[in-house]
Amino acid sequence: MRVFIVHHQHELDGRDEVALIGVYSSEERGRAAVERSRRLPGFCEHPDGFSVNAYEVDKDYWTEGFKTVWLGKGSPPSSPTPSNKPLERPGVKGVRRRGARRAGRSAPGR
Repeated sequence: MRVFIVHHQHELDGRDEVALIGVYSSEERGRAAVERSRRLPGFCEHPDGFSVNAYEVDKDYWTEGFKTVWLGKGSPPSSPTPSNKPLERPGVKGVRRRGARRAGRSAPGR
């Protein structure tokens, strides 16, 4: 079974801000959600930030782990915990380059 996930993404202070709009049973319903959302405050100032992506249910889309990187803003992270301990596998990068694809963006039907 496929579902269609609608996100909105825009940049704020050099960082990606992502909002999950919803999960829909068809691409048409997802597109209708985009049209409704485009009229809302904030989204209307960034009307091109929407995406509708198809996903197969019961499938892993993020399979490489992650690494948290403190960029010097705010307080530094506390001692490493399971949620912020860097991975120690070679080849795992902690900083996403501008334009790099976010996990799950390679779903069929994109």
